[in-house]
Amino acid sequence: MLKHLRDQGAGSIALITGPEMNSYTLDTRNAYKDWAEEQGAEPRSYIAGSGLSEEAGYETTAKMFADGWRPDAIYATVDRLALGSLHAIKDHGLSVPEDILLSSLSDSQSARLARPPLTALDLHPELVGRCAAEMLIALVEGGKIRSRHRLIPAQVVPRRSTEALS
Repeated sequence: MLKHLRDQGAGSIALITGPEMNSYTLDTRNAYKDWAEEQGAEPRSYIAGSGLSEEAGYETTAKMFADGWRPDAIYATVDRLALGSLHAIKDHGLSVPEDILLSSLSDSQSARLARPPLTALDLHPELVGRCAAEMLIALVEGGKIRSRHRLIPAQVVPRRSTEALS
């Protein structure tokens, strides 16, 4: 997703994550930091202090603007944070994608129905669930599994919220 945002013209990309300290959040923050450093960009990560809600995304984006920083793009770890960010962007007199590109690490019906529709990552949750169930069944039945880890590639689903900056 970060490459997609960069390819669309974003020079400064903010990351908004939730406060949870799980591997999903930590892995995302670390990958973002590593990517930004590889690009020669300053990593700007914001933690939504009040959870993973639309309100938290709104508050975090409003704080970013109040701090005097307006990124070219915002990458939120869940669709609800991105939706809140979308409202904050609009309430600050800006628009998506004309002023700020906006994307989410998770796809959902809400992301697809947003105005504009949000670019998101398809993490293939059905395939993840199916693989996990197959592994569990094999273990319960006393069988062996090939590997405890399976890589399921994510796919960027481009939508209007990340159309190229002019």
